[in-house]
Amino acid sequence: MTTIELTPETLKGQLDAGRLLLDFYAPWCSACKTLDKVIDSAAGELPEDLVIGKVDVDQFPLLAAEYGVTNLPRLLLFQNGKLVAESGGFVSAGKLKEFVKR
Repeated sequence: MTTIELTPETLKGQLDAGRLLLDFYAPWCSACKTLDKVIDSAAGELPEDLVIGKVDVDQFPLLAAEYGVTNLPRLLLFQNGKLVAESGGFVSAGKLKEFVKR
């Protein structure tokens, strides 16, 4: 599992690269900070081919709008460029592991 910060310019390449968990967040969002800790704690149990791409909605509001992000945190799971699942709000480690198995 790899975690990277994404911009509108780098997102396209990551979408086409395989499995991507797109994490929309904001630095001021307490639920986002808690989700970061959950992702870190579950990292060893997440698929190795999974890339976690983080998008700061304050820096890239148009990108957030393009993906219909209206609440934080927002997770979108892509497989080979296709959206396969989405989740809004905080998720536990167990739910996260189930979510990325789709």
